[in-house]
Amino acid sequence: MDAEDIFQEALLILHRKWSEGKLEFTSSPETFLFSVCRFLWKDEFKKRKRLPEQDLNDEEPAEDSDLAALYLKEKQIGLIEKALLNIGEKCLRLLRGFYFEKKSMKELAEQLDLRNEILARKQKYKCLEKAREKVKAMSNANTSPL
Repeated sequence: MDAEDIFQEALLILHRKWSEGKLEFTSSPETFLFSVCRFLWKDEFKKRKRLPEQDLNDEEPAEDSDLAALYLKEKQIGLIEKALLNIGEKCLRLLRGFYFEKKSMKELAEQLDLRNEILARKQKYKCLEKAREKVKAMSNANTSPL
């Protein structure tokens, strides 16, 4: 849940900067998004570190578990980034147009040469499923024993 919140906040930051015309890429957009997510995670970690510990009976110090969680979430963001790069150009354009550029399904259908907005909506769903499957496959490949 936290990872989704961070990712959505990063998307909003990216969109806001793009809308204001203050967005200059010195790397790929995906790398920029990953970096924004990383910085947001670091800020969140600092906030949580300042909060008083809730359970003093933990065997493991809170800092170690926070670092482990942060590492796992950063790894997951990396998997999501790789999956998005591997879903195909048309899917990437569709998702980018919908989530970043806030275009309507009708606009996207016209841009991507789809017959109507219903097909664009179905294609968006398929693209999201494709990305989820790729993340799951990469996640399983990374956790399987050698």
